[in-house]
Amino acid sequence: MLKNDFLTQYDLISDKLSQIDEDTSIYTAIVQDPSIEVVNFLKKIISLELDDPNIFVWYGSENSHKLEYDDLEDTDVCEGSSPWKITLNKINILEKLIDFTPKASLFLGEDSFFAFLEKLDPFNADSRQYDSQKQTFLVNGLKHSLGGEHFYATGINGRLPTFNAQLPSSDDVHNLVHVNTTKMIRVCPRSLSLNQSEANLSTLPNLKRNIAKLLAACLVQELRISESNEEITVKGSKKQTANLSNGVEKITEPFLKLLNDTVTWVYEERSETRLQLIMDRLSLDMNDTDSYLEALDRHLERALEQAKDSYTFVILDRKDDYHKEVRDLIKDMRTQADLYATKTRSLVSGLARDALGILVFFSFSFMARAQRIDIATLLTNSTMSLILHVISAYLAVSIILQLMVHLRDDHLTKTENTHWLKILQNYTKTDDQKQNFLQPIEARRTTFKVAMWIIGLLYLALIYVVYNLQSILSRFIQ
Repeated sequence: MLKNDFLTQYDLISDKLSQIDEDTSIYTAIVQDPSIEVVNFLKKIISLELDDPNIFVWYGSENSHKLEYDDLEDTDVCEGSSPWKITLNKINILEKLIDFTPKASLFLGEDSFFAFLEKLDPFNADSRQYDSQKQTFLVNGLKHSLGGEHFYATGINGRLPTFNAQLPSSDDVHNLVHVNTTKMIRVCPRSLSLNQSEANLSTLPNLKRNIAKLLAACLVQELRISESNEEITVKGSKKQTANLSNGVEKITEPFLKLLNDTVTWVYEERSETRLQLIMDRLSLDMNDTDSYLEALDRHLERALEQAKDSYTFVILDRKDDYHKEVRDLIKDMRTQADLYATKTRSLVSGLARDALGILVFFSFSFMARAQRIDIATLLTNSTMSLILHVISAYLAVSIILQLMVHLRDDHLTKTENTHWLKILQNYTKTDDQKQNFLQPIEARRTTFKVAMWIIGLLYLALIYVVYNLQSILSRFIQ
């Protein structure tokens, strides 16, 4: 909302300005016949500390002079001079004169704003910021708002409507479309859109074409952009290659709406499947001599209608495949869970077997000899020491081999799980895969690994006891 009559004063002198050029921050204009009204306007800007404008005056064809505020106080400042060139910093003016949120760009004239729109680059590398930020323009004299999503222009006293972002983000597009380029670009449909427009766009052919190019780039499998060419590849029932635009297509508002609706539908869910359905139809209908925009203008409506009709049947087929794969996967997961339980029981039984074998050995060997030989002699006998060392070595080899086999088997099992889950990546979310398949198996794996640690420690204790049995018994007998 305006805080003073700055724009009113500007409108009074606008008919004296020519060659006006504006971007988002700088305003330049030529004053062919300087007048006291122009001088008063410039003095007002300086006195309000809105800006320190650059004002160059030409005397003759070559000599020029920069005017300062004191020069403007001279009553003869307008006499004897050739055109003036005025440069203003609009950022300072916007911040001090207009209370508007969110941050916006100011344009002092509707015509210069439309000229700015006609030169916009649809594949601006910085457009990614508009995935989360709105690009807002306040345009003096704009009677009808235009824009949508995160790109919107309104009059100085206008209000921004609320839009729900329906177009995909640049990340969504780049995850689906392969971009091959020799320069920095970004395909961000939110940065330049016309979901809502009451303005007459017949005088903005380049803007409409650029928006169409941006939306069309979301509906290809491959986009190649060089310094002199923009080429697309469609891989459907046939593989087709074409120029994105020939630069002379007449883009209509209904076609822009169709493009916008198609992009929204494709990226709404299962974007890869939906895009492929549209590409299958387009690749059959496209002519080799048409640009991609021409092909879309002729065939997109039919392709979208057919894709929507086919989509239901494709999803039903995919659901049947999904349920079949889920049943097979559940069977495999149950088998793998049972295998982890079997591995744990195998470790326990292995320890029990080795411990029991040692007890039987001592019962029939060591203890039988102890009845005929003095026990003190056994505790220092080298033969008995060798036997104990051999048994310790057997126990060490036994646990090492068991752990190696089980760890290798666990690694292969985990790899197989990952492989089977890849089959479901087009049917289920990653979170569902983790919750329904990976977490139950992970619980079994955790139990198995804890059992390995415990059994390993028990084996180490058993090995230590057997290896040092003579010294341990000596301490107890003493």
